[in-house]
Amino acid sequence: MPAILAVLGFAAWQLATWGRSELAAAFMHTTIAHVGTIENTVSVTATIVRDEQVVVAPASGVVRWLANDGTMVRVGQPIVRIENQKLLSDAGQQLSAIESEIERVQSDQATQSQTLAASLQKAENDLRSALDRLAGAARRSDERSIERAEKDVVRAQANLSAAELQWQASQTRLSELEAARTAMQSLYNRGVVTLTSPAAGFLSYHLDGLEDTLTPAGLAYLSQPLPTSKAASVVADGDSVQAGQPLFKIINSTIGYLVIDAPVLPSAGLHAGDSVQWRPAGGPLLDATVYSVSSLSSGTRLVLAVPGWSGADLGGRNLPLSLVMARYRGLVVPASALRMRAGQDGVYVLEKNRVRWVAVQILGSAQGLAAVSGLADGAVVIMTPSLVYDGMVLP
Repeated sequence: MPAILAVLGFAAWQLATWGRSELAAAFMHTTIAHVGTIENTVSVTATIVRDEQVVVAPASGVVRWLANDGTMVRVGQPIVRIENQKLLSDAGQQLSAIESEIERVQSDQATQSQTLAASLQKAENDLRSALDRLAGAARRSDERSIERAEKDVVRAQANLSAAELQWQASQTRLSELEAARTAMQSLYNRGVVTLTSPAAGFLSYHLDGLEDTLTPAGLAYLSQPLPTSKAASVVADGDSVQAGQPLFKIINSTIGYLVIDAPVLPSAGLHAGDSVQWRPAGGPLLDATVYSVSSLSSGTRLVLAVPGWSGADLGGRNLPLSLVMARYRGLVVPASALRMRAGQDGVYVLEKNRVRWVAVQILGSAQGLAAVSGLADGAVVIMTPSLVYDGMVLP
């Protein structure tokens, strides 16, 4: 109380010493009126509903992501690879062993090819010589020479057959190994499953279990209250998954819906098809169309359709936003600067050192500001109208 009395005493002394104009000049605050827009908004939290296709794992294994979370993907684009680690390890080891054996056989063939070719050539030459000797002995009717020549022919044929069998055995082994490699590669490939995108859209690893519940087709049948969003589950690269486990979803990014349930919502006058504007927290002003307005036992449900926006890049299901109920454009001044005279709204402006009251028309007000007409852009508006009067001259 003593402090208040001291302040009042100081003010009285100032008033007596300086006069009212000096006191106004000492404590007066001003602002510059500029053309601008103010908004009458309502802060709410909306639930995002959109077309989401969930893709599940067709087999168990380890996840290897091929596309980044939060990116636009095209239909058929590879998204994730699922690897059966045990199958890949076992088949990979066997495949490696087969590849090594093929290399060894091919190396042996390269080394022995000249020797085998020489053996084949010698066997063929020996057979040809033996046949020539047999023919000569037959012409001479030399029984002993015929007998020796026949043995030579048999021996040469055996040598030729042995050389051919040795070459064929090498080729057969190589063919068997190549067939085994093909079979093992097929088995190895079954250890890797690649999933592609079923549609064009926005890829999200974040699954909250509401993808099949909150759908555009079911907007008219949504429960009250809305189902609670669970903490989003995310399968990271290198995680193990089971067959049938949800992996990712593709979000249709061409349209999204905002479901707003509020105890008090100024939705009177809003009808399906009306245009409205809204702004996500910290985001730009966006357009929407009223999809439906309905009454709930706990308030009002407003559903907005937002073409070209699905909230896919936000990750979550709940979105704080501001509904723009009205926008007013004019000269923006503090609402506290308004002062009524003879039933007319107006403000005090400072022109050089003279105070003048100017009548204005209030176009709208929101958040402590007013949009008015009747002022010049750049006018100096007095924010403390109780300290001044029309015609006051300041020192």
